[in-house]
Amino acid sequence: MQSTSPDQLSSSVPAPFRIERLADFPQYVDVIAGWQHAEFGYLDPMQALDERRAKLAESLCAGGVATTLIALTADGTPVGSASLQSKTLVLPNLSPWLSMVVTREPLRGRGIASALSLAVVAEAKRLNFETIYLFTLEQESLYRRLGWKTIGAARIVERFAVVMSRPTELMSRGRFGIGSD
Repeated sequence: MQSTSPDQLSSSVPAPFRIERLADFPQYVDVIAGWQHAEFGYLDPMQALDERRAKLAESLCAGGVATTLIALTADGTPVGSASLQSKTLVLPNLSPWLSMVVTREPLRGRGIASALSLAVVAEAKRLNFETIYLFTLEQESLYRRLGWKTIGAARIVERFAVVMSRPTELMSRGRFGIGSD
């Protein structure tokens, strides 16, 4: 099967995908950093792409909370990513956070973001966290379907974001686990 560049994806890309650690595929750091910057750069306009790339590269080192997971097609093409972070732009007293969930545009609506989000919850559970947090400007209904509850709001870049939490204990064994189909 011929490999497709992440920027040449079309809606014909097959639905099956697997979730892996970015640390096991460091060749995709630049691609994922570019996606994150394009999708979320407005949240921290002072952060340049090089800074985002360096921060993402730091998450490749084992031992900390920061972890980035990627969704790969059967041929190894990255189609989405999500991160577990110890802190984010809001509520520094809460930790850890589901952050930077991105799915390539032509593949949205196929469950990739949901699977990545649940895999990050599983990772938080593996690290013995009982609760995980997120903020979202537009995807509250998606996260509610995945077991998240609204706990408040925060102002980010002149907009209000919904802050949500979810117990990690709600994870069903094996579902959307890292390395699964």
